Amino acid sequence: MNKYKLIATDFDGTLLDSEKNISKENIEALKKCKEKGYYIVGVTARTSQSVFSVVDPLIFDYFILNNGTHVYDVLNSCLNTVVSIKKEEYILLFNEMKSLCKEIDFCSGNFYYVYGNDSVKKSFIRNISSIDEIDDEIGRMNLFLHDVEKIEYYCDLINKKYPYINCFIMQDSDDVYKWLALLPKGFSKLSTLKELGIEIGVSLDEMIFFGDGPNDLEVIGEVGCGVAMENALDIVKDKASTSTLSNNNSGVSYFINKNLF
Repeated sequence: MNKYKLIATDFDGTLLDSEKNISKENIEALKKCKEKGYYIVGVTARTSQSVFSVVDPLIFDYFILNNGTHVYDVLNSCLNTVVSIKKEEYILLFNEMKSLCKEIDFCSGNFYYVYGNDSVKKSFIRNISSIDEIDDEIGRMNLFLHDVEKIEYYCDLINKKYPYINCFIMQDSDDVYKWLALLPKGFSKLSTLKELGIEIGVSLDEMIFFGDGPNDLEVIGEVGCGVAMENALDIVKDKASTSTLSNNNSGVSYFINKNLF
């Protein structure tokens, strides 16, 4: 395990437990790794403000946000946009899909702009009643369909009709509910992690990554050591190099303490 220089981890279903908390064990393990010279990178679908609501950012060196559309440099307190969906493009998608969805999220580097659901009140959520209320760069969209049984049909439809969009099906490892995630074509957790690695002089082979869900598949199969949580979906476990305990049993710290120290 001496060849590794960077430890990257997904958040929900991985670093965070089912109550969306990070355990003392996970905190201590990541801090110890940082002290030993490892880069610590959070790789998540969350926005920056959502991340800051659940962890101390100083544990980390970087955050890859929105499945790869933004990067936050902790040392310099700097949020950088990697890519965004053009406004005219997300307006087209919104107008076509809004009648089919119970909720549509527009995700910037900092906030979720949520259309169709004003029941959740959090500091990083901006409830909107019109798309005109968005005055921000949008990197990602989430579509929550009324008819989830047609999710594969609409996923294929969007990918065929909008060649500049990568639409894929998302699911939390602790839930059966599925929704559609939309990113600019060619961008993902993997592409942005790879580019970050180039900037800091770390190859994919020198990275350890912990994950559990569909948006972790590419990364977990390409890094030097892809670690699936015990609670991960089977498709993730099949891609991983190895596995660890569940997110509710501090699986990240368990693997680190067992294999790195």
